[in-house]
Amino acid sequence: MNADYFIHMGQKFAGERNWKAALEAFNRAIDLEKKDAEAYLGRGMVCLLYTSDAADDLLCVDLGGRRIIKKKQKKQITRNRQIKT
Repeated sequence: MNADYFIHMGQKFAGERNWKAALEAFNRAIDLEKKDAEAYLGRGMVCLLYTSDAADDLLCVDLGGRRIIKKKQKKQITRNRQIKT
């Protein structure tokens, strides 16, 4: 089995919202092919979706992912204003 197989499995598991299995599949793909950007992207998306999904559950804690994204957007707006003036 090669990295593409594990990427495919990671995508399948992510579609089923089986975050742990998806993360394991993407990690296995990265172990097999260290420079495969698709595997890293898949792993990052699973982490983001898992965090978002966990924040939607009342039993879980919001890890602040949304707050971090908003701060980055504010910095980008500030940079754009500095460039324009």
